[in-house]
Amino acid sequence: MESLLHSQIELFGRITNSFENLKKVGSASITLGIVEARFQALEKNWEKFEAQHDKLLARHWDALADFDYRKNDMQATAEDAYLQQKGLYLDALRTLKGRITTENSVAASDAPHPPHPPRTTLPRIQLPQFFGRYEEWPSFRDLFHSIIGMDTTTTQVEKLHYLKFCLKGEAELLVRNLPTTDENFDRAWNVLINYFENKRLLVRSYISKFTALQKLKGESASDLCQLYHDVMSTVGSLEGIGRPITRGED
Repeated sequence: MESLLHSQIELFGRITNSFENLKKVGSASITLGIVEARFQALEKNWEKFEAQHDKLLARHWDALADFDYRKNDMQATAEDAYLQQKGLYLDALRTLKGRITTENSVAASDAPHPPHPPRTTLPRIQLPQFFGRYEEWPSFRDLFHSIIGMDTTTTQVEKLHYLKFCLKGEAELLVRNLPTTDENFDRAWNVLINYFENKRLLVRSYISKFTALQKLKGESASDLCQLYHDVMSTVGSLEGIGRPITRGED
């Protein structure tokens, strides 16, 4: 019994002074690993204290009546000390983990970001198709350029794949024989610009489309609305290529 009592008193001292002994290491030397190791030691000491307390109760309870261990209820005192020490360790662990998370976030934000790796699978994008009609070139040009041409994550050869996919008819014939390589995207795009950026032909195409509008068969609201939209479409197209209806040189 005396050996058990001596062991309990020793364990009580370890439990009570556990966190204080950790601080003796010095704040500069306290790491997450050291705190976790000390915390695990506290848990083991408490488990051993409880196990030995159960032995004392089972074998020597009556004999303990004359000892301070039972008189002062050392088990309850040790439990309070254990819970207090455990709380200190949990607070310390939370603080250290929060500090590490913050430091990692700062380091990640300061680190150079690697370039985007080239994609091997092209995404499915709803792209416009161009059949070679002059009046459709400006809208196709602007839409394709905004979706694909300005995309910095898409390689030049991928852009050429997209372009060839979108071209049909006469437009496709212009670039059909260009090999699908990085350097040929700009070449193909310039071929299309040189061929379809003929503003005089664009103006004639828009005017021809306008003069081909069917005459009104009646004065219904829907017919008038359709005529209005057709006229405004032609006006907008002419202004879009820098040839407003106020200019007559074309």
